[in-house]
Amino acid sequence: SVTVVYKENSLPQNLNDGVSQTFSTFWSGSPKIFNAVFSQDYIPRRSGVKKIYARVFLQNDGDSTNDIKQKTIGVTNIITRFPFEEQFDGNSDSGWFSGSTTFANDWQKGSPNKTHIKSAYSLPNCWITKKDTLADYSDNQNSFLISPIFDFSSLVADPVLTFYHNFNLETFADGVVVEYSINGNDFQILGDPEDTTSHQWYNNSSPTQNDSINGPNWTGNSDTYPTHTNGWIFSSVILQGLAGQGKVQ
Repeated sequence: SVTVVYKENSLPQNLNDGVSQTFSTFWSGSPKIFNAVFSQDYIPRRSGVKKIYARVFLQNDGDSTNDIKQKTIGVTNIITRFPFEEQFDGNSDSGWFSGSTTFANDWQKGSPNKTHIKSAYSLPNCWITKKDTLADYSDNQNSFLISPIFDFSSLVADPVLTFYHNFNLETFADGVVVEYSINGNDFQILGDPEDTTSHQWYNNSSPTQNDSINGPNWTGNSDTYPTHTNGWIFSSVILQGLAGQGKVQ
């Protein structure tokens, strides 16, 4: 038999450090791979990016270098009632969480105190990079904010996404974009600046200069829009083809 222990955000140190279960399996000779299905479900305490560590404990294990496995997952909510509105002013993250594919992730939820972005559109909170300092966002950063899962399976007409946003970016070198997925993995750029049904959707049709965004994006400063309010602009887009989809982010 072999005992497998898993734990959220840190490596299990012993048999009692995490959720453990013993599996009866023939184990000898060369390294063996098997599927360990736990009887106790993993129940996260809150939404966000989680690192799950699993560790095998085997008596007389001659090679402990292959006993550990780690997987990063995102935990979120499922939204089924519409219209849906979020102003980010509650104590919880409401299923929204941030992450990064690079070393830095500057996203924070709270009340901003920046030179360009002095306050949220709807007081007091918003998501912003480095909310507590006047410093710019970190260089060479590819970070993101992920929404809850939206279950549009009961909708007949395509829904519409609307939001206020405020940005201060290095023009053409840096950008921001909205992407969508219907399976939680494959994200595609949402909308196009030439779409006449959208409103104030992207101000740059070309990829960013460092190719971090390979498509249309917002770049520069949002206060160049004539309709801005303290730098905040209103944007909207029809989520074409997403009515009937049950796992949209």
